[in-house]
Amino acid sequence: MNRLFFPPWVILLLIFVLLTGCESLSYYRHLATGQLRILASRQSIDALIADPATDSELRENLQMVLEIRKFAQDRLHLPAEGQFLYYADHGRPAAVWNVYTAPEFSMVPKTWCFPIVGCTVYKGFFDARKALELAEQLKSEGKDVYVGTAGGYSTLGWFSDPIFKNILDRGNVGMAAYIFHELAHKVVFIKDDTHFNEGFAVAVEQEGVRRWLESRNESELFEQYVQRQMQRIEFSYLVQNTRSGLSKLYATPGIAPPEKKHQKERMFEQMQTEYQILKSNWNGYGGYDGWFNKPLNNARLIPFGAYYDHVPAFTNMIRASGGDLKKFFDYVEILSQKPRTERNRILKDYGAMTIADKTNPEST
Repeated sequence: MNRLFFPPWVILLLIFVLLTGCESLSYYRHLATGQLRILASRQSIDALIADPATDSELRENLQMVLEIRKFAQDRLHLPAEGQFLYYADHGRPAAVWNVYTAPEFSMVPKTWCFPIVGCTVYKGFFDARKALELAEQLKSEGKDVYVGTAGGYSTLGWFSDPIFKNILDRGNVGMAAYIFHELAHKVVFIKDDTHFNEGFAVAVEQEGVRRWLESRNESELFEQYVQRQMQRIEFSYLVQNTRSGLSKLYATPGIAPPEKKHQKERMFEQMQTEYQILKSNWNGYGGYDGWFNKPLNNARLIPFGAYYDHVPAFTNMIRASGGDLKKFFDYVEILSQKPRTERNRILKDYGAMTIADKTNPEST
């Protein structure tokens, strides 16, 4: 096995993190320890491929990781330097557990703020038990809570991120989507704007997978991917419509809490009914059945807003750039430097536009 030594700047960073306040000491220690364990467990992909003792399926998957990484760098102009050159098996069903929460009668999520990344609408943990402990605490305060899992994450170039075993289990398309998404975060990342960051990364992910599958002449896989993306978008619209309805309900004056709670439950029931209609339109495909296995609440809807609100806008920017990703990235970098209100106005305009409306994103 190939173990890595940590340069002094890594140790200094961890010391800084551990000294950022007594109240957060335990949490930051948890993050530092978890990240160090992942760094220590990484193995060189090149070495594993060359090792005759490596399982043949693992070797094939790791070879595919390097092919996808090269495509990302050469064809999508994504900054892959130093990334996904290592493999890590953390032995857990997920890399991190994220806690989302919102008040019982509000769609405004709680945010947590951290060094480097700024504020996010979730709090992440390497240990599921710690995530569940926070979730129980928030529930005891009367909050709506959701604990979601993530197969991986990006350190935004601070470390050489590995590819995790559970990402390999997603298959080639899943691996490509993950790598393109995480590398997109290295192109542009704004502190305190999860909606912008995730909308951009999802749009790059989708465009990247489309181009990658086309380059491999895998028409059948491409058709399946397009179909799943359409289902993903339709489900996202269902979630967003429910969020909108709940927001209007919570903002309506004069409704007593018991009645507001009753109407909230009715909206979630309506959401499940509309999902069954979607399934019938999808020839019975039940890819989101598991999502409904846990009780629905405000917090369950938060991740969809963060990831999908701005995807149509960024997708239209790619098209308005004539498919030139370098030009698209340059414009998004300029956009990221504008005040938030102006960014959101421009994103709203792009989200509503048709392709005939604009051919040059720099005109905005």
